[in-house]
Amino acid sequence: MTMLKHVPEYRFSLRASFGAYKSVVGKDLVSRPGTFVADFTVWAAAYAMDQTLKYENLGTEASNMIQIAIRPTKKVKKDMHVVINGDDNEYKVTDIQLHTTNKPIGYDLITLEADN
Repeated sequence: MTMLKHVPEYRFSLRASFGAYKSVVGKDLVSRPGTFVADFTVWAAAYAMDQTLKYENLGTEASNMIQIAIRPTKKVKKDMHVVINGDDNEYKVTDIQLHTTNKPIGYDLITLEADN
């Protein structure tokens, strides 16, 4: 487990919506399968590691992966889907490194893989 570096508050500028794909019934009573439904949304910061730590933590197949830091929460589960800032890029949670220090300010580090 890697010690997380400090992430300044001003870097938490991304809105990450965590959820799943579900069938949704619209106002017209038509079921629409495969619609992304957000369970919760949090502020996130892009998190960059140096190349050595990236290979150590993610392996050499890390080209389509990104990492974000979020405030500690127990809501994030592996295989959840994530949409950042409401754009067309969708990701899937592949790894979660939970905040485990005694410090009052901490972060969970979430590894996301592009879900194309």
